[in-house]
Amino acid sequence: KTGWPALLHAATIYSRLNGDALVVPLKFVVPEPTEGNCEDWPWPEDLWGYRLGIQLQRVRLSNCFLKDGRAAARRRELDALGIVWNLRKQSRNRKFEELEQPSHIILKFTE
Repeated sequence: KTGWPALLHAATIYSRLNGDALVVPLKFVVPEPTEGNCEDWPWPEDLWGYRLGIQLQRVRLSNCFLKDGRAAARRRELDALGIVWNLRKQSRNRKFEELEQPSHIILKFTE
């Protein structure tokens, strides 16, 4: 499976498995099942080996699949999955949220 249908299918499954925001690691490749987990494996065989992280980066950085008359509809589909268009901003926001957590307060004592 290639092109937009593969990207949307893989992104939909990834989003369903991983929560609200569609933030896929760059190196993420759709995995094949291992022995013992074939029956409830969420990824169809035609997506095994699909480089979803790289494909989503291509969408974000070079508007891959978003350059024709279907671009607006495709953007809406990705938005509905929770795609994060600006990963740097998302990363910055996450770091600030972590800093606000009490578990991240470091106290240094000097004598």
